[in-house]
Amino acid sequence: MLKKILICLAAIVVLGSLAIVILRQMHVADNFFGKLDVPLLGIEPSDTVAPHLSVLPMEIFLGEHPDYMKDVEVSDDSGHYQLDIDSSQVDLQRAGDYPVVYTATDSLGNQTRREVTLRVANRNSRVIYLTFDDGPSNNTGEVLRILREEGVRGTFFITAQMPGCFHYIAQAHQEGHAIAAHSYSHKFSIYRSFQTYFDDLDRIEQVIEKYTGSRSPIIRFPGGSSNMAYNHYSDINFMDSLCREVQYRGYQYVDWNLDSRDASGNNVPVQRLVSSACRDMGGEICLLMHDTDAKRSTVTALPTIIRFFKERGYEFGTLTSTGYICHHNTAGIRRLILKKRADKAEKAAKAAKTKAQAAHPGDSLKPSI
Repeated sequence: MLKKILICLAAIVVLGSLAIVILRQMHVADNFFGKLDVPLLGIEPSDTVAPHLSVLPMEIFLGEHPDYMKDVEVSDDSGHYQLDIDSSQVDLQRAGDYPVVYTATDSLGNQTRREVTLRVANRNSRVIYLTFDDGPSNNTGEVLRILREEGVRGTFFITAQMPGCFHYIAQAHQEGHAIAAHSYSHKFSIYRSFQTYFDDLDRIEQVIEKYTGSRSPIIRFPGGSSNMAYNHYSDINFMDSLCREVQYRGYQYVDWNLDSRDASGNNVPVQRLVSSACRDMGGEICLLMHDTDAKRSTVTALPTIIRFFKERGYEFGTLTSTGYICHHNTAGIRRLILKKRADKAEKAAKAAKTKAQAAHPGDSLKPSI
């Protein structure tokens, strides 16, 4: 009789413990039993892992309505979560940058919070962003002088290729220009992995912080997001993944939609640069130029380029908003890489076949059976 009673008590204890675990998952057990932080019969009911939540910045035009769930990824181990979106500070009738706060909460109250920028842009605006890659250099002082005399601002995507010119970073910052991250090394081998890329990015961000007092959330990939060099170091989908990852980490990458073509060679003729850069496209123009010792003709062309846009009523902006989106078509680059791979494989196969026929000329004359 006593044995049966003990068996029944043991069963009650086991069932009770399991019931508490289930109730806690339903947010009921805490109300009945208080918060339990100790395991019951080896079962740990406490879930301390917050939901996974990834959100990308957004950009819309005045009069449009944002899709707040676009590019949102949320999940939780329990499979149960609640997503709250606070867009109370957004004014869709006024151009500007607005914070949108996402909060994912699981069934035990663990939370993950992300804040991203929603940029409401004016379709009729005329803004040009003068951007200079690869500096600072021995030309940076002259570039700053021209910008100062013309009364306009620019954005410098810097590297660490010439440490002796780092003082220009502080000067540019003090004169109201934006300092953004390009790369510490400017070597395409940084595209081997997320680790190698972000290690390099962290190093140049340390330089930016030293000379400006803060890091920059604005970056430009070496070669742009549409570069094909990454293909020599990583798989075909790496650049797409990296583009999303930098945004998940709070950065915004900026490509360009107008190219001065000064990267086509050293000291490209001034008139060719002016012809490439001076285009009245309307809207927001992000102009790519370079700031290296080999780009003296870019410095010479700069006043003419600035005056061209002034005469056409453009404002001169700096890149500071993570909501500004100027991205290249990376899908098109993937297709081009795959085509080049296929062409290379086909060429290699033909060469191998030709070589084999040359080694055994009689084989091609034998009748097939």
